[in-house]
Amino acid sequence: MSKMYLGVDIGGTAVKLGLVDENGQVVSRAERSVSFDGYKTPILDTVTAAIRGFIAPHDAPALTGIGVSATGQIDSRRGVVAGTCGNFPGWIGVDIKGTLEREFGLPVTVANDANCMLLGEDR
Repeated sequence: MSKMYLGVDIGGTAVKLGLVDENGQVVSRAERSVSFDGYKTPILDTVTAAIRGFIAPHDAPALTGIGVSATGQIDSRRGVVAGTCGNFPGWIGVDIKGTLEREFGLPVTVANDANCMLLGEDR
């Protein structure tokens, strides 16, 4: 069985999820609003619930890791939101990496969404 990864893109209005094989082929994808209630629900709570619902039918133990592309200034070493342009209430200081690693028991890498876009264009 090939290695499978979960790609998570946290944007200003939605979280986009993709199950990707080791060759970079997208096997499955989904999208969920993060602003459905005017950001009253913390964004990472919405993201975590979306991930749980998305991976459940895909045999989560087969996952090798999670890569996260997130809006805002991201401290990639720590996987924490260091700054934002003000679009996301309560977003600064959110520990994306630590939270998702504890929740799913997988290694997590977090980077700024614009930087991730550039890396994807280079592929």
